[in-house]
Amino acid sequence: MPMSETVEFLASGKIQANEFDALVCSSGSEVYYPGTYTEEDGRLFPDPDYASHIDYRWGCEGLKKTIWKLLNAPDGDLNSAASSHIQEGLKSSNAHCISYLIKDPSKARKVDDLRQKLRMRGLRCHPMYSRSSTRMQIVPLLASRAQALRYC
Repeated sequence: MPMSETVEFLASGKIQANEFDALVCSSGSEVYYPGTYTEEDGRLFPDPDYASHIDYRWGCEGLKKTIWKLLNAPDGDLNSAASSHIQEGLKSSNAHCISYLIKDPSKARKVDDLRQKLRMRGLRCHPMYSRSSTRMQIVPLLASRAQALRYC
């Protein structure tokens, strides 16, 4: 869940973000410290040290192209043209989390199969499905919710 959705969710329960020591957002690709990294208008911004830590060998643009081809081609055949089963979720994406909306969850690939195809192409990342396989997020290999908690 991106930071904007997290703040909305907390506000719906009348909880302030500054009541937490740290917030992990976007499947572990962003860590926010409400007491430390806050702009003058009260908006939070992600920890720049954690961002540089997970940025190691993160090829975002090449990964986007490969994911698009893998998820839209039958059986991972990159030379095949097919209709689009996914749409990039620009609202949920950030520099270290690529988010896709899955139009037909029944056509979603298994995570293990997708991870294997990405690793065979030298792409170091963690693909994961969320929200009943209607969304897929891809984060760098060094990023995850567990890794973010360890980093804090």
